[in-house]
Amino acid sequence: MVNTDAQAVVGIVSARRVRAVARVLAGPAVIAASVAGCASALGPAASPRREFSPFHQGPHNAIVRVVTERRLVALTFDDGPSARYTPAILRRLRAAGARATFFMVGQSALREPGIVRAAVRAGHEIGNHTFDHLRLPDLSSVGIARELCAGARALERVGAPAPRYARPPWGYFDDRVAVVAAAQGYPLIGWDVVLDKALHGGEVVAGVGALVARVRPGSIILAHDGRGTRDRTVAALPTLLARLRERGFELVTVSELMRSTRRRACGRGVSRRPDALIVVCATALLVAGCGERAPQRAGDDERPVAPRRALSGTPGERSYAPWPSFGHDPSHSGASPVVGPQRGRIRWRRRLEGPVVPGPVVGRGGVVYAASNGGVLHALDLRSGRDRWTFDGGGSYGSDLSTVPAILPGGTILWPGPRSTLYAVDPGGGLLWRERLPGQPLSPAVAPDGAIVVGDASGTVTQLRLDARGRPRRVWRVDAGDMSYAGPAARGDTVYTTVDDALVAIRAGRVLWRVRAGAISEVSPAVTPDGTIVFGANDGVQYGVSPGGELRWRHRTGALTYSSPAATRDGLVYFGDHHGFMNVLDARDGRLVARPLALGRTPTRRSVGVWTAPVIDARHNVYFGTRPGHITASPPAGGGCLTSTPARRSTPTPRSRATGRC
Repeated sequence: MVNTDAQAVVGIVSARRVRAVARVLAGPAVIAASVAGCASALGPAASPRREFSPFHQGPHNAIVRVVTERRLVALTFDDGPSARYTPAILRRLRAAGARATFFMVGQSALREPGIVRAAVRAGHEIGNHTFDHLRLPDLSSVGIARELCAGARALERVGAPAPRYARPPWGYFDDRVAVVAAAQGYPLIGWDVVLDKALHGGEVVAGVGALVARVRPGSIILAHDGRGTRDRTVAALPTLLARLRERGFELVTVSELMRSTRRRACGRGVSRRPDALIVVCATALLVAGCGERAPQRAGDDERPVAPRRALSGTPGERSYAPWPSFGHDPSHSGASPVVGPQRGRIRWRRRLEGPVVPGPVVGRGGVVYAASNGGVLHALDLRSGRDRWTFDGGGSYGSDLSTVPAILPGGTILWPGPRSTLYAVDPGGGLLWRERLPGQPLSPAVAPDGAIVVGDASGTVTQLRLDARGRPRRVWRVDAGDMSYAGPAARGDTVYTTVDDALVAIRAGRVLWRVRAGAISEVSPAVTPDGTIVFGANDGVQYGVSPGGELRWRHRTGALTYSSPAATRDGLVYFGDHHGFMNVLDARDGRLVARPLALGRTPTRRSVGVWTAPVIDARHNVYFGTRPGHITASPPAGGGCLTSTPARRSTPTPRSRATGRC
């Protein structure tokens, strides 16, 4: 069904004319010819074109505010539903008697159908935020249509009404995205006020006050309930709702806001092209893109690639810890000089006091340091799984960021704990010192000269050094400019971190340069032996950057990745992706060396995916974690598993068990 509100978007073909042309296009031959013509009329996915981003250049096409004399405001949430944050947001909205619009990701909606239905029952509106949360301008025109169609289909499948509005991920779109969205009847919704920016790096009350001062009648407020740490959003919501009510604003859905007037405050329309051609192209893309096939990314051919050169080098070098971690190796090699296990046997299983999102690290003497979101650090015996000791951080943290502790050469454990605090704990479990940070601490890195570098979710990076008494001394602290989701890397006296959609280089407390990616980055960078800094972004691209900040290469996989890259000693870069591949690149030029199908050819591999940084042993076997909670090992050529062990089960396992299935 085509939404007649599409007629309100300036410069885009009206829904009535789309329906009229749809009756004319009767056969697949006409559709194929029309799609082929659109390639030249609307431009190929990779060609240069005018692109709009509300973060930098203004919203242009999107409806960012409604012109109305009534004091109405639309509060919108992107990137959900999230089991951790969306229910808490729904409770706070219900307590305030407010309605909101949730732009939901199709994949997330399929994982959390109950939350979607709860939002609908509470009277909130559900909008289309695509199926895979990809950067739409990087897709083909048909790929854009498939993302929107699959997103809407997923929402309807779990009980939501057909969405009336769409919002492109990160707000990135161009002429083609606007035309394809109009063909499906979607006005594109932007925003004019951002809650995340107001809360960045400051107190909640002050941030909310600054935001409310910028709200006008008809404003659309952007907030997030998924894909990141949203604790500050949840904490700020009651204050925000109360302040808006004090100023006489009523919280309504986007549809209610749109109905309040016929005049919309929009940016410029799409570039002018022959009107009839736009109608034909938009309709052809609507028909071709809304088939039953799953969304596909540009450049994703779903084919494994056998190793193109022998993997015969030495991936890692010896360290004071038996297996690598981000803390032991600040360059993030992810490699070990020993051979890892060839079979996965469950020796023991421990249930902790909260979700185990933080990653474990192995220390000296066979001790596993593991924490939970309940805010407790456990020192577990490697053989039995029993506690040697526990350290209570005095609070929980509802973060979905997978942080890991670091271990100093003397055995001190640096734990990124709750309450925005980095804790130093001695090998016996006693507190040595604590350092308060501006935001939730991420995985710390320890340089060979003993310098400790830690980033936090606010985007701040801090360098510490220990004095003669073992107490921390702050050397410098830098605000890198935006939110961060992963720990920094270091090489020599330079620190590299990812914030929002950028890689930032810092030296001596000063930002040297920043290189922007095509989308937000949620992984840590790695530094290769020749100095290239490698990081991935949510546009399905890995970037190789020189120490001076020049882009050396880009490698497109076409698949989303939450797998931080590992840059091994023998000049290779390893990272997994959401389609179940383990990608191996030459660090010098970004060329593909191998792309084994790490999870095997199973029907569910695309819904499983590789969700952790890889670890590479002396024989180039790769170990990684999957989305459903399996620990998997793959041989260098891929195509199967050394072992695949479920990391969680609903019932205890009476004895060791191993499986070779992926």
